[in-house]
Amino acid sequence: MIQTARYDSIVLEYLEKPNCTIFIVSDDELFKKNLRATLNKTLGLKQDLLESYESPALVAKPLKARLDHGHPVLLFVEGLLHGKLTTDFIVTLKSQSPEVKIIALVSEGRREDIAYLYEVGANNVIAKPASVNNIIEKMAFTIRPQGKLTEIVHLAKRLLAARQYEKILPLCEKILKIKPGSPTGLMLKGDAFLGMGKRDRAQEAYLEAHENAKLFIEPLKRLAAFYQGSDNDMYLAYMKKLDKLSPLHAERKRDIGEVHLSRGEMDSAEKYFDQAIECATREASAIIESMAESIAQRVQGRSPYLAEKYLSRMIEAKKGNLTRSDLETFNRLGIALKLQGKWEEAIENYRKALKIAPDDEGLHYNVGVAYFEGGRTQDAVNSFARAVKLNPDFHKGNDRVSYNLANVFYRAGSIPRAEQYLKDALEANPNNAQAKKLLDEILRRS
Repeated sequence: MIQTARYDSIVLEYLEKPNCTIFIVSDDELFKKNLRATLNKTLGLKQDLLESYESPALVAKPLKARLDHGHPVLLFVEGLLHGKLTTDFIVTLKSQSPEVKIIALVSEGRREDIAYLYEVGANNVIAKPASVNNIIEKMAFTIRPQGKLTEIVHLAKRLLAARQYEKILPLCEKILKIKPGSPTGLMLKGDAFLGMGKRDRAQEAYLEAHENAKLFIEPLKRLAAFYQGSDNDMYLAYMKKLDKLSPLHAERKRDIGEVHLSRGEMDSAEKYFDQAIECATREASAIIESMAESIAQRVQGRSPYLAEKYLSRMIEAKKGNLTRSDLETFNRLGIALKLQGKWEEAIENYRKALKIAPDDEGLHYNVGVAYFEGGRTQDAVNSFARAVKLNPDFHKGNDRVSYNLANVFYRAGSIPRAEQYLKDALEANPNNAQAKKLLDEILRRS
């Protein structure tokens, strides 16, 4: 363990490396002032290493330049800045530069915020207001976590990546000798056993890791992954434990909702899907759209009501910035509405889409189908006529579309047009029984 007297020297040793830079992304002027005083007065740094930025977007370029050149970097970043979480920035940065050392800042010591920031990649978290000693201590543990123990853990992780499972077990014993009951050592032990196909031993190690650190997220993640696909009850139980410890993880809430969906527990599924959207809302509209899309894909064909709900959220997330690329979403939403008998809402949905693409024959056709299902045959004829005028051949090759055109025109008394569309339907699919039956009826009457 790092001794208190060594905190200053550990930090100074790191900061005095050539080209070292400390970045801070914050709008908290008081903390920035305290951090600068800590560096220059308490630690006695002769040069100003601190670069301050107001947003992740502004720090991205200079930060990348330092990292690309292999310069040592320490980053302080607010967990919540200008009303938005910075977790997406942290995740992206860590995936691109795993070596970067990140200290997240939170205004309140709420456990769920702190847990989530650790989970997305922060090396450490400082709850403000923070003392000078607390800042230095957090910096020291971020720079050099735990000496010899860390070296063994890193070696074990490299062996794990190389799938040399048998060589990991002796290292795990070393870790557990230095730190009895170490969750990290036990998890590595479980990973090694799992890689060797010894699931019972792996389960035993993961459970012991969890028992030794009930508020530590990683053992729970291992257990959830262990049971995924083999025991839905246990998988769900550990996913919910994770959700309790770190309740801001949108993807996990979505996955919990999906388990309930697979069981037909629609109320519970909806509850977690809603929470997933709420968590994503804290991030950005693009994340909301992505989350709603992933949920909509899962519920499509299984619950028209839920499909309607989350496809609508996808459109709302655009905040009016809709383009032709969104037409597929409108079409899927229209289908979900029609499956519930909400043909008027389906028409309104398609009309919104027509404002984006007024010359899209497919949309006019969909409006016609909704009108027909609502019993408004003449309105359906008018919509179909607009679709055909825009593209006379749009139906060819699709027997279902051709039959729907024929059926509507037939009921409106336009027999010759109906006959032609039926022939097109049978050309596309000679086995279409509905088209055969209606064409036979027309031919008998002529």
